Amino acid sequence: MTLLKLVSDAGLGQTAAFYIGIPAILAIMLALSAPARSTYGVVLKGTTIFLLLSMILAGEGLVCILFAAPIVYATVVAIAVPIDYARKRNGRAHVVVVPAVLIGILAMEGTAPVFTPPSKSTVTATSVVTASAADVAAAIDRPLDFAGTHRPAVLRVGFPEPIAESVDGVQLGDRRVVTFAGANPRPALMKQHHWGHGDSEVTFAIEDRTDESVTFRTVSDTTPIASWLAWESSEVRWQPIDKDHTEITWEITYNRELAPSWYFGPLQRYFTSKSAEYLISALDL
Repeated sequence: MTLLKLVSDAGLGQTAAFYIGIPAILAIMLALSAPARSTYGVVLKGTTIFLLLSMILAGEGLVCILFAAPIVYATVVAIAVPIDYARKRNGRAHVVVVPAVLIGILAMEGTAPVFTPPSKSTVTATSVVTASAADVAAAIDRPLDFAGTHRPAVLRVGFPEPIAESVDGVQLGDRRVVTFAGANPRPALMKQHHWGHGDSEVTFAIEDRTDESVTFRTVSDTTPIASWLAWESSEVRWQPIDKDHTEITWEITYNRELAPSWYFGPLQRYFTSKSAEYLISALDL
């Protein structure tokens, strides 16, 4: 846990050094100290304990552990397999060195600009609603109805819950504030969730609007989401199909804050697209 704290204090808690580097070091230590016939068992058991301790001692949440577990287990297995193979073949250090070097290179992503690929992404969700275009335009100017909208199951597993939105106006520059609930208190022996118990907010300003679209630019974000991705803008477009049906498209642009990109990129695109679908369903129609 000291290594975990050192990496986090160095500002690398969202990089591949955290999600690949620490598990790789843990796996090497466990594998080298394991009895010859139980490398996998010791490594996997130790990794599981590490993940559980990160929730208890580091204040991580369920969603963080669920996100991290696959890449952590993949990393330790990639270390344990060649070590176990080398042991059975009486040495052959190159069998261990090659994957270790490759994993070391992967662990560099996000630690410096030269190792950081582009992080900007855009996702969209489209839905047809039973409402006129005028009704949709009016609904977009009202606060989103989070209380009366069912949140998808994939957004209820450890993600912060939006509970209310306030609307200051509908003109350019006017702001909208979405409030998220804080984390639930934990038992006394566990470190409290790193989100904190207080509510948090993300503030948007109206940057552009037409008769059939409105664009919101993010002004500030104090929510836990900001540690995973940085909202940049949201554009809502609507197009009448007939007098009683309208097609709504919600487009979200954000910057990924987690590395490695090949792992967290697809995950974030999936969950952000589900968020866009949820926002459409939360329109007060």
